[in-house]
Order: sequence, then C-alpha cells, then structure tokens
Amino acid sequence: MNQIVHIFRKDVRQLRLEILATLAVMVLFDIFEPRSWANSLPGIQTEQLVSAALTFLLVIAWGILIIRLIQADRLPGVNQFWTTRPVVWWKLLAAKGLFLLCFLYAPLMLSQMVLLHLGGFSVASNLPLILLDMLLLSAMLVLPLAGAAAVTISFGQTVLALLGTLVLLVLFVAFAMGRNLEPRFLASLQLGIVVAILSGAVVYQYRWRATRNAIVLCAVTALLLISTQFFLPGSSLAVVGYDRPAQGEPVSIAIDTTPHPKGNPYNSVKSAVRTVILKVPLDVSGIAPGTSFSMEGQKVHLEGPDGTIWESHWENANAGFGQTPFSGTDGPATMFVLPGKVYERLQGGTVSMRMEFAVAQLQDMPTYQTILSTESEMVPGLGSCSLNEEWSTINCRSVFGEPSNYTVKTFKNSGACGVSPNDIPASGQIGVGSTGESRMTHGISPVTLSMVNFGPPGQRWGRICAGTPITFAGKRVVRRLQMQTATATVSLKDLAGF
Repeated sequence: MNQIVHIFRKDVRQLRLEILATLAVMVLFDIFEPRSWANSLPGIQTEQLVSAALTFLLVIAWGILIIRLIQADRLPGVNQFWTTRPVVWWKLLAAKGLFLLCFLYAPLMLSQMVLLHLGGFSVASNLPLILLDMLLLSAMLVLPLAGAAAVTISFGQTVLALLGTLVLLVLFVAFAMGRNLEPRFLASLQLGIVVAILSGAVVYQYRWRATRNAIVLCAVTALLLISTQFFLPGSSLAVVGYDRPAQGEPVSIAIDTTPHPKGNPYNSVKSAVRTVILKVPLDVSGIAPGTSFSMEGQKVHLEGPDGTIWESHWENANAGFGQTPFSGTDGPATMFVLPGKVYERLQGGTVSMRMEFAVAQLQDMPTYQTILSTESEMVPGLGSCSLNEEWSTINCRSVFGEPSNYTVKTFKNSGACGVSPNDIPASGQIGVGSTGESRMTHGISPVTLSMVNFGPPGQRWGRICAGTPITFAGKRVVRRLQMQTATATVSLKDLAGF
C-alpha cells in the first residue's frame, strides 16, 4: 500500500500543471453550461459555443493527462528507472488507477451531480446513469488512450498511434451509416468488446511488458468492432428480440394491390449507378384504440415469372403506420431501394412480392396537462420544460440523452400576449421519433436540451404566451414484433412510378 501511495504522490507532483489545467477547464464548463440552458433560443448562441469549446478543451486536457500519466513510468523498452526498483506491477497499475479516480472520474461525477441539481433533476435517482456514463467514458476515451500510451515510448508516438486509430474510427463510422438494420444488442456488444479486450491489453502490458502482444490485442479490438459493424446489420440477427405475434393480432398488414396514381419523384433523376426506389402501398387494419406501430426494419422478397429471386437484407425503415402517423390523402406506405440491374432483369414487370417488417408496438401514455409558465416544470417521462415567452419557444431538459417522442398541443395568440385571445391551435413534436424510447448519449454534461417543433411551416403564425393550457401526450414501447404480409402480385413499373 505504501508503494501505491508513493507512486501516486510522485505522479501528482510531476503532473500538477496538467491536473490544474484540467480542473480549471472543468470549473469553467460548470459555469457556462447552465447559462447555455437559460439561453436555449433558436439558432446557436454564444453560451452554447463557449460550452462546446470548453467540452473540446476538456477532452484534449484529459487526453494529455492520461498519456502523460501512463508514460511517467514507461512500459516499452529497457532500463526504465522504475524497473530497477522493487515495484510490483499491480501496485504500479493500481496507482495509475487511483490517480484517474481522483483527478478524472471523481471530479467529473461531482460536476455531473452539480449540473443535475442546477437542471432541476434528482441526483440520487440518476446515479445509475452517471455510473453508466463513466463506463461509456472509459470505453470511448480512457481505455483507448491508456492502451495507446502503454505500448508507445513517447508522446509523439502515442499521437501518431491515435491518428491511425482515428482513421479506423472514420471507417467504423462509415460502416455504421449503412441502410441495413442494426441489431438492438450491437451497441452493448461493441461496448463489451472495447472494455474487455482493451482493459485486458493494458493489464497484460503492465504484467508482462510484452508490447507486441499488447499491440495485437489492441488491433483485434479494432478489427472486431469493424467486423461486427459490417456483418451483423442486415443479417437475421438484426431482428433478435422481435417476437412473432399470434394469428390475427395485434394488427393486420398486407400489400395494397389496388391501382394508384403514378409518379415517383425519387426516380426522376438517373445516376451513374442506377437504382430504383419503389413505393409500396400498404393496407393496415385492426389497430386497437390507443395503440400505434413504428416500423423499424423491413425485408423484401421478389420472385419473377421466370423464377428469378431477389431478397433484400433487413433494412432500416423510416415509415410508420398507425392511427396518427399519416394524414391527408396518402395512405400508409413504405419504400425500398431495388438495384437497377435487378429491376432490368425483372424487366419492371409483374412479380410476386412478400414483405417482412420489424415493428415496435406503442401504447399511448396518460396525457399530462398543465399551464404554460416561464418557470421550469417537470413533465413525467419527458423532463423539465419551460416557456421562453420572448421567442415563443418551449424548451425541455432531459437527462443523458434526447427524450422520448411526445406530441404537444397548445394555443397561440394572434397578437400580443395578454391582449389577443388564445385562439390558434398549435401542435408540435419533441423527442427522438416514433419509437417512444429515449436515446442514451454519452456527454460531459448530463443535461440535454430539446425544443418543441411546432411545424409544419404552413402553420399560422402566432405567439405562445404564459398561462395557456398545454398537453403533453407520449407513447411507450410495449413489445417488438416481426410481421409478414401474404404474397401479392404487383407491377414494378407501377411501384416505381414509371
């Protein structure tokens, strides 16, 4: 134990300037971040720019601190001073961990607790989310930096290694931007890969100081991340967790084969690599009151008259069907991309089509009604919301991520507040979409800002005033299902709008 304390005190003396710089940036961040909440107006404000700049500086300061900490007792090579002393490897590693706990994790956790309190949220009930955020920080920043510093002999070499890792990260993000449906367990799997293998590589390097083998473990981590992102989305594993419903419930869905007006603007411009976007009308029925469905993935099976078969991967689907997602004359429909060569092989003719869908079944939550106020008020399941009367915006704060999808209904004034009546109905949306689930995001600040979007653009102009009734209506996911249509005979030319 004395050895751990001795190494810890030595690192504190050597890195006192880095520690002071990191803590100073964090204090400035805690000062300016709440100001960006108070000025959450349309567009980017000065306070938000300052907060973003301090976030970037804090990440850089942490990176320098971690690299300098690990390389204060360099692992690769021979004749390091610490190897000539009777230093036990696990005590050296424990001292580095104690340093990070004292000057990175503990200050960040304290900062997040303060920001939660200033944002009007309970600290105790959100402690599990803070701990999860520490795990995400370890996987995304601490372990990669510690691993790179442990297998390099200088700060410059570490920076070069990190630049190479950044290139792999760009490729990783490029793979992640595909059309294929990602398994719901993919993020947890990738997080587990990073934590397990990179932490193992760091421990292995401290125990054996076998740099080449530790580098191999780091490379294996990167390859596994890229391979899981490349092979799992779109596969049969993409719909793990989507159950098949019993016969006749909870909704009936079929391909609508009745004639529809032609015309698909997506196919009006031909590209060098030709693809055809097909719009498939759907016939949806049997939805119970208070229930709706969000389409999360789809798969298409086509068979031509000559026996030619084409089947898509499981793809993301941004269409939805239910009682509220569609309006006007358009009925529920979905679209998918057909390669031009396949379209030509099938000659755009009549084919047999079958579709499969991965959907989330949503249930309406009890509505929350209140009176608009410039003071923050907690909306169950959404967060702390308040009115900015000057800019006629409703701003909500949520914890660690964007809130679930809510429909917001209120009234606008045609003139000045207190003079004109509240006679213009206004309906808006806030949240991440129709899945009815909040999206956890890693961040230095635990408070995320969102604004009610009162679209569409053609809606009548008016002011939102304090004292006006407002209703928040949310949805929650009750289960996820795989659904399949019966085989239908369709004309590809009609679906393409040619």
